[in-house]
Amino acid sequence: MALLLSIACRWQVSYGMNSQRTAMKWLLRPHRPLVPVLILFSVQVLNAQQPDLARVVAPNDLAELGRTLFQDKQLSADRSVSCATCHRPERAFTDGRTLAIGVNSHVGTRNTPSLLNVAEEQDLFWDGRARGLEEQISAPLFGHAEQAIADEATVRGILGSNPDYARRFHQIFSGTSPISLAHAATAIAAYERTLISHQSSFDQFRSDHRADAISASAKRGSRASRDA
Repeated sequence: MALLLSIACRWQVSYGMNSQRTAMKWLLRPHRPLVPVLILFSVQVLNAQQPDLARVVAPNDLAELGRTLFQDKQLSADRSVSCATCHRPERAFTDGRTLAIGVNSHVGTRNTPSLLNVAEEQDLFWDGRARGLEEQISAPLFGHAEQAIADEATVRGILGSNPDYARRFHQIFSGTSPISLAHAATAIAAYERTLISHQSSFDQFRSDHRADAISASAKRGSRASRDA
């Protein structure tokens, strides 16, 4: 069981929350004759060439604005926490902690999921309550244990009082109210979609359609996990 849990935890970092849930659901079903096959597949994947965890696709202006917002501690109640506080590139865009820590050293209730390849996820957060990156971004901004901003008006005030933000929002977004939470979420989501780690052998097999990237037994394990 310890091996299965280790595989599932590392699976989430490499392939995302949905893939981890699928793998664990399949592994924990009773009387599975192909469990050794899936374990072999998982070990081969996890021991494959490790991705460059800090590699980011060259961002455009929107994604670059999102990167700045992602790293800005001004977007928190005590100006001590940003998105990047918990999602650190050198730790696969997690924080390496058992439980996340937010403003005023408030300890959260769950650990920080990786953002690598998050663009491929449909359900976000551990409980899957957000259906997209733009929707997800509001939760940590307003969460009392995370960035704890009071309301959307506070977000607009922080952004509008910064001349650089004011200039960039007006350049990128049209309309009479370019500075808004929705536009900030759009920018941060654009940046998060650039966080791609497709370097492992399994990624080459799955995304680049390289049939020779993994072994025959790993392919059987991949089919078994999809069919579960």
